[in-house]
Amino acid sequence: MVAATGTNLVAEPAYRARSMGLLASFYRQPGVELVLITTAIPSVGELSKALGAHALPQHDYDTVLFWVLDPHAFAKAVAMRLGFKGGPAAAATLLGSLVLRTEMRVRGSRLRPTPPPRVTEIAVKDIGDEFQALWARKISEKPRLMAERSPLCLRWHFTIPGTASPPVVLCCHRSERLIGYAVLRHSIDRRTGMRKCQLADMVAEQDDTSVIASLLEAAYANAVAAGDHVFEVMGLPRNIRQIFMSRNPHHRAYPAFPFFYKTTDQKLAQALADENVWYATAFDGDTTLMP
Repeated sequence: MVAATGTNLVAEPAYRARSMGLLASFYRQPGVELVLITTAIPSVGELSKALGAHALPQHDYDTVLFWVLDPHAFAKAVAMRLGFKGGPAAAATLLGSLVLRTEMRVRGSRLRPTPPPRVTEIAVKDIGDEFQALWARKISEKPRLMAERSPLCLRWHFTIPGTASPPVVLCCHRSERLIGYAVLRHSIDRRTGMRKCQLADMVAEQDDTSVIASLLEAAYANAVAAGDHVFEVMGLPRNIRQIFMSRNPHHRAYPAFPFFYKTTDQKLAQALADENVWYATAFDGDTTLMP
């Protein structure tokens, strides 16, 4: 199967009307059976739907789950993003942090700041043969549309030139065999100073609940240890998200639904209408490729 994915759509303001033609050419490429746009801004999403593309059949994919790790720093960053300055910013920060601390005590994060002992941490460059073995087992589990996660692809994807904080890889072993991993990205918003830890990818053999829970606990602990202000997750199939939801995260809507696809193969279209066929994560989008 030949697939194509879009990564950039750029037009000078005076020629924005030509964007429709560019996108139409992209979706109508001859000899391509599946076309994907995984990080669409609102305007591209609307144009995609007009051209017959379908949104990923997972209605909550555009809902970001997050845990606040530092209420004061998080509230300050939100106040700055909303345009508060001086005294009003200080007042909004104080009020926001008090509300967050109270809510955190009431609801509880249900995430422990100490990782389980069976999860270890490695650098991206150390992704090796055991990841290949896990990938081979993963793709044999059931028919699923997944981006390739061979060691070569993972090392290329997460070796990001110019990044101040390289991604972290968490590995979960059972009886010396790798049965799951998660990749974390740490970043700082230069405008607000908010430090964020993003779950960039996660794979577990047979979507094992205990493995996913262990990796989530370890990811949370890593974010706390790194001094991040918030830990967030976007994407992943519904069965995995349900495990996350049991840990009482906050949630917010993404600015617009980001993931669209189109195929001219009717048999493939029927298969892709089932959300269980997809394994979409932040790994599929452009955001995990950026410094």
